Amino acid sequence: MPHWRLAAALLLSSFAAAQDAGLSGPVDDTDPGGLQLIVANATATPDDMAAVTVTMTSTHWVVAATSHQQMAFATPHAKATAKQNKKAHSKSSASPQASTTRIARGKAKASVPANTTQNAVSLSKLINVTDEWDWTTFKANGVNIGNWQVLESWMNPTWFASIAAGTGAVDEWTLAEYRGHKIMGPILTQHWDTWITEKDVQTLSDLNVNMMRIPVGFWAWGNVTGVMAGEPYYIGDRLSRIQRLIEWGALHNIYSVIDMHGMPGSQSGNDHTGHVGPKLFFQPANQQRSRRVIQVVSDWIDALPKTTRSWVAGLEVVNEPQLSATGSWYDKTYEPVLKSFYHDSYNIIQNGNTPKKTTVIHDAFYPPGTGVWDDFMLNVPKNNLVLSSHPYYHWDTYSDAEAAINTYKSADWFNYPRPLWLNEWSLSLPDDCVNSYTESSDWYQRFWQHQVGEWYQFAGHAFWSIKTIDNPPWSLEILANAIPTAIETVTTPE
Repeated sequence: MPHWRLAAALLLSSFAAAQDAGLSGPVDDTDPGGLQLIVANATATPDDMAAVTVTMTSTHWVVAATSHQQMAFATPHAKATAKQNKKAHSKSSASPQASTTRIARGKAKASVPANTTQNAVSLSKLINVTDEWDWTTFKANGVNIGNWQVLESWMNPTWFASIAAGTGAVDEWTLAEYRGHKIMGPILTQHWDTWITEKDVQTLSDLNVNMMRIPVGFWAWGNVTGVMAGEPYYIGDRLSRIQRLIEWGALHNIYSVIDMHGMPGSQSGNDHTGHVGPKLFFQPANQQRSRRVIQVVSDWIDALPKTTRSWVAGLEVVNEPQLSATGSWYDKTYEPVLKSFYHDSYNIIQNGNTPKKTTVIHDAFYPPGTGVWDDFMLNVPKNNLVLSSHPYYHWDTYSDAEAAINTYKSADWFNYPRPLWLNEWSLSLPDDCVNSYTESSDWYQRFWQHQVGEWYQFAGHAFWSIKTIDNPPWSLEILANAIPTAIETVTTPE
């Protein structure tokens, strides 16, 4: 195995400390503790701004930070916590139903059997309390768990078409409306238990993922008074499964952020809000109900077992709200309404029983420098409020996308006075690029490296999504298996 210079380390507070330590030698990738090693043959730079080297192999995302800034990927005691969690987890899984899976590091980890509410409760006893995620210091190496709690037909088109056949259904609302709960209940329950499993979470850990963004619909809490207003959604036992996913993540040293992908009235009218149609989120009645939703979800997080709760890194209060009443990007009719909702949501979350819970707000596709968020709520602690942005380039050529990615290094972004999290992005460009995909091509490698290298300049990223069916640019599951192990190391430009 080749020798590499250690450019950044989890347990060192700066690159200078790592350099002074003179650490070097072969990379040991058999460590079962779950440390996300940050190694590369990189040298220090005099700049305070991070220069990040990113490579991707078939089993790992490897990131090297040559910077005087801390580039931690987990809390200081993550190694000990991970070992304790996995040791307890293995002991708990002696049931004949449990399966053992061989992983890339050559260590066996046992899976928890049975998808039950009781299992979720028992999992919490196996988890150790971890440190609060620090958005001002740590870098999210994340992935979205899309098409799980909020269906998106394009992510599994054949399956969706089969359950919607003959109905005209296009989203979760119309599936429940046309098929009814007796039919959709078993279908959705099976989907929740198979689309994402603990084996998938284990694989994410092996890929050095340290953050899951979990898109959910408000109707998951539909049994709580004041949440629903006659919507036809099937509620079922979603909450125990969301809790279980958080706990699976904790067992594998992965934090979670709850993302309110679908809110009352629909914030954009797109299928990923649960209901295709008019954008009614900004109406007064739905704004009032949305505040109730944030209160209910915040209370639910607070009520989780302490061990589980410690692995929740934040609550994103609404995904991709659209400010325009006309469809024009220049029309920001709903800006005051959204800012009021963000302000109230922040206060609701901060007033909960859990101190310093982080509120994540989406930029509504108006990133720093556009004047919308530049002076918004600057008086609150940096770690308590995070701005998210979704840099998609599906409609660009590669060269245009590359240029657009570089704009994220502009002064407007670097000077923005709070953490920025690029928590949705993909490798998608024009549709004809999908057809050119081959396992031997380095196109995806270069595009991946370029984007991730930029996103680590800020608070990190979350790729969309963990999996899609037959759509590689949007599927980490496909990309992780297809990208060759021998790839060129790319360093972000100064």
